[in-house]
Amino acid sequence: MKYKMAFCPTRTLRQRDIMAKLMVDVDFYLKLSGDVWEPEKLENLPDLNFKINSTNLLPDAFQPGVFWLFSNRLIKLLRDSGVLFESFPVTLIGKMATITDYQLFHLLHIIPIVDLENSVMTGRNHIDRIELLEMDETPENSMIRDSYLGSKVFVREDLIQKMEQEGITGFNWNEPSEYNFHLSLPWMP
Repeated sequence: MKYKMAFCPTRTLRQRDIMAKLMVDVDFYLKLSGDVWEPEKLENLPDLNFKINSTNLLPDAFQPGVFWLFSNRLIKLLRDSGVLFESFPVTLIGKMATITDYQLFHLLHIIPIVDLENSVMTGRNHIDRIELLEMDETPENSMIRDSYLGSKVFVREDLIQKMEQEGITGFNWNEPSEYNFHLSLPWMP
């Protein structure tokens, strides 16, 4: 079974940019920003309130900053599909409405899926092509965060088909073999 890379753009269904700010102190924000990319369960989270610029026509999945926010119906689909994750209720506070049917998504299944020997890359900042390892077709392997490319999430095609059948919105999908990324900063050679 094939996998695709998942991306959550930050746009409403009307193509308006979504801006959402987690309303916590800076120290907690920085800690949580790192912890959501680790496989350990999160503990002692306060109420998660996001100030959001638009509550109109939000997709089921969107990513303000480093956080993935998923609708309750997407959370249910992933849980029913056997994906290994935890989630935490959030409140989206807009000018016209407050929404409580979204959750912060924390994927716990972080294992090697990128074939480092056959991929074409020189580190995490220069990727020309990604090749994947063969994975067992177990429910927990239907959504994986790679242990080397920690910000990259791979979703198996059968789960993508379930999402599409349920009308889940908010994801863009890329073929791993067509993905390339080149970080170039002025001080880098």
